[in-house]
Amino acid sequence: MGIGGWIGVGKSTICSFFKEELCADVLSLDSISHELYEVPEVSSALRNAFGTSVRSEIAMKLTEDPSLWEDLDNIFKPYLIKETLRRHQTSASSLRIIEGSLVLKLGLQEICNLVAWVTFHPLEEAIKRSSIRMGKPFSYSLSILQRQIETNIFDPSKVDVLLVGSSEKNSRKLYEELRTHLHL
Repeated sequence: MGIGGWIGVGKSTICSFFKEELCADVLSLDSISHELYEVPEVSSALRNAFGTSVRSEIAMKLTEDPSLWEDLDNIFKPYLIKETLRRHQTSASSLRIIEGSLVLKLGLQEICNLVAWVTFHPLEEAIKRSSIRMGKPFSYSLSILQRQIETNIFDPSKVDVLLVGSSEKNSRKLYEELRTHLHL
């Protein structure tokens, strides 16, 4: 299964319920991409493109010059896809979840039996939650959401289930809704 969605909408929380209650193997695209900074080929490519392979320094450069995102994407995309596929194929769990905002953009829906997209109403609340969780200013999380929208990470034709959270419908309720849909 794939679980995608905008920043701060509860994807990771929903996946944590699947992991805790159904022993799902959650393949977090964020976690995998963070680990890729340690892969020698990736580090080398980052140093060539950005003059550094340190995440925080690259983040600063991206903030200063958003056009550099494409360079970062071009470096990470092949490695992220390859490593995610490897982990998916070697997982012993009968329930494997690929979680992250880039599920569709990377074409990983192709190996998923079902893809759920999570959103939140109003999105401003999701941005606030993300800012608090990351310890970053609201503007930082907003810039991530803007980039997600501009790069077309959401394609409704590739989504089987749309989950819409709100102040009344939290991640637990979205998880239960998805479980019901899956007959689990």
